[in-house]
Parts: sequence; C-alpha cells; structure tokens
Amino acid sequence: MSRQVPPDIAGRLPAALHLFLDQGLDGTRVDAIVAATGIPKATLYYHFDSKEAIFAFLLRELLDELAEAVDAAKRGRGTARERLVAVIEAIVGAMAANPTSCLVLLSNLSRAGRMPEIAGSVQAAFHAPVEELLVEGSRDGSLRATGPATASAVFGAVVLVSLHHLIMTGDIPVRATVDSVGSLLLHGLATGAAEGTDG
Repeated sequence: MSRQVPPDIAGRLPAALHLFLDQGLDGTRVDAIVAATGIPKATLYYHFDSKEAIFAFLLRELLDELAEAVDAAKRGRGTARERLVAVIEAIVGAMAANPTSCLVLLSNLSRAGRMPEIAGSVQAAFHAPVEELLVEGSRDGSLRATGPATASAVFGAVVLVSLHHLIMTGDIPVRATVDSVGSLLLHGLATGAAEGTDG
C-alpha cells in the first residue's frame, strides 16, 4: 500500500472481513472484496497493491486500537501486577469490541505472522508491554521473576480463553474472562498446601 486511504474507503473495507474469515486470505478474491464493499476495483488498486495489503490494513486497525488500549493500561497507576491485570482487561476488551477482526487474525495467524508489519504490530502492541511489566514486577516485588517465554504464555492464555468464548457463545464476557485468566496467571493452579512441592 503506497497511498493514504481516505476515511470513506476505510469505512467500507470492514465489509470484507467476513470474506477473509470464511475463505481465508488465499481463497479471497479481489472481485469478492469489490462486491462486498462496493468499492470499485480500480479504486482498490489505486490504494492497495494486493489483497494482502487490504488484509494487513484491516488487521492493523485492530492492532492499532489494541496497542493504544494496552499502552494506556501499562502507563496507569499501581504496581506492575495491577497494571498487568489492566493490560489483560484492555486486550480482552479490544477483542470483544472487534470479534470478526480477531477471528480473521487468528484463523490466518500463520500467514499474518509472516507479514512483517503485522508481526511487528503484535510484538509492539502486546509482547513488548507485557515483557516490560514482568521485568518491572520482579523489581517492585509484585510479580515473581520469570523467563522470556512468559509474555507469550500470557498472550496465549488471554487470546485462547477469549477465542473459546467467542467460538462457543459468539461473545466475549470481558469481566469473567479477565477474572479467570488473571486468577490463573497470578495465582496458578496449585492450592496453598501444594505450592512448592513440585520442584
């Protein structure tokens, strides 16, 4: 994509999300995007050089919203632990507000992960802020020290629990999801009596 996308075009593009969800990136044709959005093919090609660029544009909208919400939560008040919970809530809230975009991203994750701008946006929007909070939490004593894979584990827990709700019920209950994921991540599965017996 080499040109600025005007608001009227950007506002019509989300109508193509269901195509990427139902048919995948490979199966979606530009003619189908034209039919779904009502945007003439010449106009699409004026703003985007490929359907992959349209796909990336749509996902970048979600990831930009996610990054903004996560950054605000990360910079909020409280300990690193408290702000980590706020970050989890921000992520779940963004997913709940954009269910189709989330399903498109997750169902095309292997392709999206090979797109540098999408992979970079996921890293910047989620992994980097969580890694920073985990390090900060080990310093302020609100979280125990963890390894570099922990941010990915947090990401997996948040995304998969949210996705489970979305697939099973068509909705993501934000508060219940945050409470269940937060409890698992911050308290684990062990009872007080069992803690420390597996090492």
